[in-house]
Amino acid sequence: WETGMVQFLLARLGAGGTSSSSSAAAAVGGAPMGGVEDVGLTARFAAAVAANNTPVLIVQGAGDRLVPTSNSLKLARLLKGCKLAVMKRSGHCPQEEQPELFADIVASFLARHTAAAEV
Repeated sequence: WETGMVQFLLARLGAGGTSSSSSAAAAVGGAPMGGVEDVGLTARFAAAVAANNTPVLIVQGAGDRLVPTSNSLKLARLLKGCKLAVMKRSGHCPQEEQPELFADIVASFLARHTAAAEV
């Protein structure tokens, strides 16, 4: 599903959601660190985020057994200026497991980027 999510986000950013590589559909799951391994697709996604100056926040539960923290770290490294917040006492659904802390993280991120946009 990660490839599909990246394609959806590319389409929303106006960068097109399809990959020129036929390996995109097969890229999920077989990667050394998991996640999207179609280099062309991830490079296009990173370029689209940068071109649109899109602020990105990734919130990861440290105890997530479905999406390894290494996936979020890898994605955060690909996206220029990305903020990664790892919630220590959460699993796959930090927004449900620690809603107050999650809301604080998101509110802080939005306030920082709203203030920067107004300058």
